[in-house]
Amino acid sequence: MNVPLVPFNFSYIVPDDKLQEASEVLTSIGLPLSVPHPIYLSTGGDLFAKALLHRITLSANLGPARFILLYPSSFYPFRPSELESVNQPLFGLDFLSVPLNVPTTSATYASLVRTAAVYERNNDTRKTLLSELAQLALYNLYDGDYGKYSGDEDDDEESEREIQQAVAVVHEEWIGDALAEVVATAAYDTLPWRVC
Repeated sequence: MNVPLVPFNFSYIVPDDKLQEASEVLTSIGLPLSVPHPIYLSTGGDLFAKALLHRITLSANLGPARFILLYPSSFYPFRPSELESVNQPLFGLDFLSVPLNVPTTSATYASLVRTAAVYERNNDTRKTLLSELAQLALYNLYDGDYGKYSGDEDDDEESEREIQQAVAVVHEEWIGDALAEVVATAAYDTLPWRVC
């Protein structure tokens, strides 16, 4: 989705009834199951607590450690219509690939909002999810720059066109109005959260 980040960890959503089996496969190929470090839990909350973490680096030290995170599909629910089947090359080799179901762009936005909505307003998990939402909106919908316009009338028209194009992308899903406002105004006040 055009976000210029090097993946720190690799996340996969697995059907709940296949989660343990997937974890056992990773363990059998030498990727040990790890307990999330308390700093991960305090900053990412359920994004680490609900996942099974398998270390993919030799180092177990906090800084250089990288993981495959397996999430139960009940944590990030996607409807079948929100997924596209793709063949993912392994090790950069096109002839060696595995089929994966990948969420559509609009389903990715909707999933972030749906998942964030189950947490209280100031919850660490919700904050992390909204940060991810902001990065996706910035790079996927605004080509990496919210503030590239100088205020000239021509720039204002171009800015308005870009905003309307971005709104059209996210308006595909049920989340429509709230997510459209996030894209148009960069404000998160209209996104739902759980009230205690």
